[in-house]
Amino acid sequence: MPAVLTCFEIGPMNAFALPLDDAGVAHILCMRLLHPFADSRDRLRVLRELHRVARDSVTLSLWVDGNLQARRRRRREAGRGAGHPPSRVVVPRRVIEAEFATVGFRVRRRFDQLPGIGKRRLYLLDKG
Repeated sequence: MPAVLTCFEIGPMNAFALPLDDAGVAHILCMRLLHPFADSRDRLRVLRELHRVARDSVTLSLWVDGNLQARRRRRREAGRGAGHPPSRVVVPRRVIEAEFATVGFRVRRRFDQLPGIGKRRLYLLDKG
């Protein structure tokens, strides 16, 4: 195994109870971690756990509103009916950013994939 890989913890983990020390990870990268969590309480639990484990910062990828793809997705979901909940959710930007602040993160940067068109946003968060 290359020496650089010994610096990384790679593999599936329980996002609600990470088996890592407090402030034990310099930077956490999460791609699509929050997509299935429609309930704010679940997102807050995950965010609190990331805040506990991160020493400096976290990068998160998720879908946000305010763009063409998010509007199209909401129209499709509305046509499905209540019996078919979405497997991935679009979170309003104001909601997720308030949740970041609630757990103690500060948004350093926002990166939109295809601004105004794409729903994926990457957040770089610092511990407050």
